[in-house]
Amino acid sequence: MGIEEGIDVALAIDLVAYPLRDAGAAAGLASRDDELSPALEAFVDIAEGLSPIEVASR
Repeated sequence: MGIEEGIDVALAIDLVAYPLRDAGAAAGLASRDDELSPALEAFVDIAEGLSPIEVASR
């Protein structure tokens, strides 16, 4: 696994775990990497009801 791939995996794990660690806190993610979409979808599923959610897509 390359360095960039390892960073993507770490970011995905942090994004999914974030609402569980600190409900109500704000998180932001800006990326052009479509591979992070499943992590963002999991974040939305987990954070729903715990934190306000806004998703912007281009």
